[in-house]
Amino acid sequence: LSANTVTFETNGGSAVDSQVVDYGNQATAPTSSKDGYTLVGWYTDEALTNAYDFDTAVTSDLTLYAKWEEKICKVTFYFKGGSKVDPVEVVYGNKVSKPTDPTKDGYAFGGWYLDDECTQAYDFNSIVTQDLGLFAKWTEVVVEPEPETPVVEEKVEVEEAPKKSNKKK
Repeated sequence: LSANTVTFETNGGSAVDSQVVDYGNQATAPTSSKDGYTLVGWYTDEALTNAYDFDTAVTSDLTLYAKWEEKICKVTFYFKGGSKVDPVEVVYGNKVSKPTDPTKDGYAFGGWYLDDECTQAYDFNSIVTQDLGLFAKWTEVVVEPEPETPVVEEKVEVEEAPKKSNKKK
């Protein structure tokens, strides 16, 4: 019995070496990478309609084709007690849209940051290439008490009329 060659067409992914497989044995699923994409699997046809099962015995030379799908990155907003901001999915290599600013009673929103300590502001013009967590920055709004209006008390002094003496002269 002879050996068979399994060749891998990566369709733009990183190169994969061919495998020489003894007749009746199984090929090993290789790994390949492609920026911005996730490898879905290997297919027996260029149209990528017939998925290959690596538990199948190899009985002839074979070419397998990589199927890729765009990588989706998840952006999670940690609103830290403010109004909820739902996570969004962004296609790898695109920008995430800036959400509506959240609100929090007694606080002013100060932007989105890459770190929980809010030291690295996030630039919404950045390209997203991985899952992200963005943290809301809040600054307490200190409301100065209204100055008290002084109460002016008017003192009206009434001059008493001189007392008449009841003494007889």
